[in-house]
Amino acid sequence: MKWINLFGAGQTKSIVAQNTRLYQLRKDGSIWIHAGNQIWEIASSGITAIAASPNSDYSFPFLFEQYQDGSICAMNGVGGQKIYDKGPTKMLVPTENGLSSNFLYLVQSNGVILGCWWANGKNMTGWLTYDKNPKTIEFAAEFQALYQLHNDGTIWQYTGGSSPKITDWKMIDNNPKAIQIVCSNPIGNLWLPQ
Repeated sequence: MKWINLFGAGQTKSIVAQNTRLYQLRKDGSIWIHAGNQIWEIASSGITAIAASPNSDYSFPFLFEQYQDGSICAMNGVGGQKIYDKGPTKMLVPTENGLSSNFLYLVQSNGVILGCWWANGKNMTGWLTYDKNPKTIEFAAEFQALYQLHNDGTIWQYTGGSSPKITDWKMIDNNPKAIQIVCSNPIGNLWLPQ
C-alpha cells in the first residue's frame, strides 16, 4: 500500500471523515477539507475540536466545530449556526437516526451528557440531559444505541426513550481493563478494546 500525504507533515491535530470528504483540524485551529482532488480551507482559526455527521445529506449539519470558548457551531451546505455556548465540552458524538434526523451528543467535562436532534435537517430541538455522572470517560452512540464507560471500568447502556432521565442507564459490563468503547452502524454493536 502506498500512502499519500494530503495535508502536509506535522500540522494535524485531528481528522474526521464523512463519505468522500476528509476534514483536518490543524494545530493552529484552522480546518481544511479534502474532497476528490481539491483541498481548501473552510475555517481560519480558534477551533479546538471537530466531529463529522454520518449523514450524507448536506442539508443536515455535516460538521460540528468546537471553539476555544466552548461554543459549538453546526455547519451545513449553506453556512453555520451556533448551537451551544454553555462551557467546556470534552467529547462531541454525532450520529443519525433513520433518514429524517441527526443527533449530536456532548459530554461535558463534569460528566453531563446532553443530546439534541435536527428534524429534516433544519429544526434543532433543545438540549436534553441524558446523564450527570463525573465518572464518565468515554461515550459512544450509533442510531438508537447509547453507551458510556466509567473510570472504574463499568459500561452502561441507555435504556430510556425520547424523554431521558438520568436513571435510564443499565450496567452491562464491569471490566477494569476497558479503556475505550466504539459503536457500529446500523444496530449499535459495541466494541471494547482492552
